[in-house]
Amino acid sequence: MSSGFGTGTDQGGSAPTSRREGRIQILLLLAVSLGIAFGFQGSRGIYAPDEGFYVSVAQEMNRSGDYLTPRSYFQPWLDKPPVNSWAIAAGMRLLGQNEWGARAFHGLCFVVTTLLVFQLGSSMGSRREGLLASAIYTTMILPVAGANTVTPDTPLVLWTTAAFLCFWKSLEPGARRTFLWKMLMCAALGLGFLTKGPAVIIPAGAMFVFLLVRRRLREYLVAPWVVPGLLLFGLTGLTWYARISRELPGALKYLLDNMVVGRTVSARYARNPGAAGAVVYLGVMIAGTLPGSLAWWPSLWHGRKRLLDRAAWRSLGSDAGKLFLFTWIAVPLIVLCAASSKLPLYALPVMPAVALATARMSIWHRPGRIWRSDLPGLSRRALICLLCSVAFLLALKAAAAHMPSDKDMRALYASLKSDLASGRQEIAAVDDHLEGLSLYTATFIEPVTAREVPYPFFVLYERAASEVEETRASGVPTIFVCRGSDRANRTRQLIQDAGIRFRERQLKFNRYVFACEPSGGDRGVVRLALVGGLGFGQRRKPYSLAAELQLAYAEMPFNDGVILLGDNLYGDASPTRGLVRLFAGLTERGVPFYAVLGEQDSIGDLRDAEIKSPLFNMMGRRYYSQTFRDGLVELFVLDSNTLSSGAGQSLQGDSVQLDWLRTQLAESRATWKVVAIHQPVYSTVRGDTAGSDLAHLLEPLFTSYGVTLVLQGHDRVYERLVPRAGVVYVTCGNATSVARGGLGPGDAMRSAGNDRTTGFATVEFSSDSCKIVAYDALDNAVDEAAIPRAQTLVSAPR
Repeated sequence: MSSGFGTGTDQGGSAPTSRREGRIQILLLLAVSLGIAFGFQGSRGIYAPDEGFYVSVAQEMNRSGDYLTPRSYFQPWLDKPPVNSWAIAAGMRLLGQNEWGARAFHGLCFVVTTLLVFQLGSSMGSRREGLLASAIYTTMILPVAGANTVTPDTPLVLWTTAAFLCFWKSLEPGARRTFLWKMLMCAALGLGFLTKGPAVIIPAGAMFVFLLVRRRLREYLVAPWVVPGLLLFGLTGLTWYARISRELPGALKYLLDNMVVGRTVSARYARNPGAAGAVVYLGVMIAGTLPGSLAWWPSLWHGRKRLLDRAAWRSLGSDAGKLFLFTWIAVPLIVLCAASSKLPLYALPVMPAVALATARMSIWHRPGRIWRSDLPGLSRRALICLLCSVAFLLALKAAAAHMPSDKDMRALYASLKSDLASGRQEIAAVDDHLEGLSLYTATFIEPVTAREVPYPFFVLYERAASEVEETRASGVPTIFVCRGSDRANRTRQLIQDAGIRFRERQLKFNRYVFACEPSGGDRGVVRLALVGGLGFGQRRKPYSLAAELQLAYAEMPFNDGVILLGDNLYGDASPTRGLVRLFAGLTERGVPFYAVLGEQDSIGDLRDAEIKSPLFNMMGRRYYSQTFRDGLVELFVLDSNTLSSGAGQSLQGDSVQLDWLRTQLAESRATWKVVAIHQPVYSTVRGDTAGSDLAHLLEPLFTSYGVTLVLQGHDRVYERLVPRAGVVYVTCGNATSVARGGLGPGDAMRSAGNDRTTGFATVEFSSDSCKIVAYDALDNAVDEAAIPRAQTLVSAPR
């Protein structure tokens, strides 16, 4: 091997491997890797936080049908790209919502990586070298532990190993289909980028160093394949980042901080920063590579003099195989040691290279100790060592299922079952990692924080004090869970100050449970959600809106209903079934929907379908009224399509509808009279021309009969106008899309507005107050206001 590249023939003085023996060896390797990967794979409960995060995100994907925006507890979760969550979601759909389904993909990645190591070892040296390297890899402690843990690290190893194999194949002298190998390499790196972001660049940097030392960098990279290769990498690895950055304000900045600056320079994530943290990787290389690393010591002892020989190090560049493995191991470890964030599993991508290097050492040192001529090709000693390693690893996985741990969410659920009542309830985790508990209970779990500086997630956790106040106001039974006596004392004090009755008990691992029993909340309150421009049936599905509504409902339930302010459906009536599925979390709790007809809803058969649909509660009418809480609030739903001259009507509009409205307003004894209409009566949105006719027809009725609030849709913005004659006009039409910059210069008319992001609003009525809150795409409040009640005039126009 003067060139340094492998020939694929057997070495070490043995005869070429027969096809039959080779097949048996491959089957033995496959059986061993499958046994290790899937043996007791689902026996251990889901561990928080890492496994829990990915499992909860996958559950949310399967529940909502939105596989593009990862969400945890209904909030966007951008700590990692989605490939890992996609795979977990697929496993749980195939095998059920359990630990087996959650970890199935990671076991499969481990098995495929083992086969890739075999193929790479065979290409670099011999079939026996590949077989030994794959046997070493499949029995290493760290790769086995990674395959039994739901993190992106094991899938990342699969993609990086595939990339290294393709890279090596593209460099072999006389290699055929080099263009194909390079394209496959770019696709593998793209999948790695979509699995763990820029982390894939660290092992890929070894390829750059290898080419640089071999003086082939210019030859390799200045070539026609680079442009299509970069395009394939971008299409595979960057498309999701572009989409998520466009959809979520601030996402790009967060991704750069979280995946680049925060992991390499900043210590804000507090994962073994500083030089002392590099000891993590020393332990990984010694203990995590066992038992295969035991073969290093005889080889290192016999070659100890060469370790200090400069000539030996200079000759490294002339041996492609040695240099390839050396750069694969050394470059990532140097970068990982220098980075501010250090965890053991970060070193997983170098483990295939360690296995290949170990196999080379073992073959060079007394090969007869390993191989024999009869089937299955291993010596008795080697076979016994392999079987003992397998038994030891399976025993470790079995023992882990019964080992007490504060991270085990299955065990925690067993401890909490007595506190979980039937019906609506919540669990609030106060700076306590309960991620993954959702696999065992349908109870809504919300993380809250009492820290002065919370962990820098994309969406920061709610404050514990706010959650306690929501518990008091909503009347929803809530279980607060925290760890440590100091945190328990602060939580207990917050609950006591709110005047909430509670039961307290202590669990294992210094964990405290406070089961709160609020007095029923504000029973004389009407809470409604406002959604305009839902547009279901378009190519863009309103997944984000559904998640935001679910979260808002969990925090302060709007059990009285959701008002859809028009343009609810597009195309035909068939999307209604999908709409029911999308909002199942609300409809299953009995939350009703009340629809207003927009222009799009009046096209074709949609109007009849909507007014007859039980989902929309229109009672077979284009316009109708609905009372809440024994007349505390009465909602008057209008059809603006027949009221405006812009819809082809006369200036007098729909006289029958106007007469109906006049009569209903006059007869209403509701404390709060509210009108819902699609086209705005008043608006500051650029280009809106419908309002002049509607104002002429409707404003005298509103002011005469004491209408307080007019809810409008149509315009893809949110705005609340300054009251006109005691009437407040609110436009909320930005549910799934927004007219960026659509608000005109009418600042004197407008009290608040949002034309930057999608969103929705909630409105709450009591006997003496009305409060409206508007939210943006990240569930942040962009407007919050109290609305005074209008006064009815003595004489009304006829």
